[in-house]
Amino acid sequence: MSADIEKQQDFRDGMPFLGGAPWLDLANSSFTLDGNAFDFLADEANFARWSEAAGFAVESRKLDFERLAALRLRGLVRAVFATLTAGDTLSDDQIGQLNELLNNRTIRERLQVADGGAELNLCDQVDGPEVATRLASDLAHFVDDYEPDRLKTCDGPTCAMVFYDRGKNNRRRWCTMSICGNRDKVANYRARKSQAVRTS
Repeated sequence: MSADIEKQQDFRDGMPFLGGAPWLDLANSSFTLDGNAFDFLADEANFARWSEAAGFAVESRKLDFERLAALRLRGLVRAVFATLTAGDTLSDDQIGQLNELLNNRTIRERLQVADGGAELNLCDQVDGPEVATRLASDLAHFVDDYEPDRLKTCDGPTCAMVFYDRGKNNRRRWCTMSICGNRDKVANYRARKSQAVRTS
């Protein structure tokens, strides 16, 4: 995969979506890079951009309600990430907060006539903060079936992005090859060049 193609997949509208799971993308929705702080949930305009890039359509009248719920969930998912990477079990409080959001979701089966036959459809409804509820559901499904050693923090010395390594060999080291991986390559190249100059 070329760096340009990878970069297009990792970033949407200039925002990182490189966690490998939507709940991890929420954890990465604020970060510091080269001394500059970014927070895509900081205000309604940024949250609207982030939500759209994440695939959620939020009504403008609900932006603040949805944003505040997503902010609360972001704190929780970061705590859950720390718990999971430590190899610990989620606390009763963490499970309780997730279940509170999951209680907003109802999935009903509905049989309908389509193309001259019957077709079973699932009706997924959310009564509450939709973005946070759907992200909590993603996290709940993740926790139900994941490999702990694939949850990682970027090896970049100034990066704290988190991700789930879905690669076959589980050897991913950076949040994205196009930024942190490239910086590592450049640093290694300069170190080798400097060493070669000193020994010549």
